[in-house]
Amino acid sequence: MMDQGPHDKMHWGCCWMPVGGKILWIIGLLSFLAGVAALWQGGEFWGVSYMTWYWTALVTGVLSLGAKMSKHHWCQHQMAGK
Repeated sequence: MMDQGPHDKMHWGCCWMPVGGKILWIIGLLSFLAGVAALWQGGEFWGVSYMTWYWTALVTGVLSLGAKMSKHHWCQHQMAGK
């Protein structure tokens, strides 16, 4: 996340976007595992069907890829010395 040294602010493109991508990836993984648990238990897990868990995993996975594959790999505020 902060490869090029510490800075005091969290910026949207270089700091929050990758963190958000990781959080969405974790949510997607947990949703997928909940879908597997729902199938294993006969169709539902915590009262939610396995298809809902799988769609949640798919959507959050796609959103996390968008956040992880962004073009922001450096912090322009840090490079400018701000």
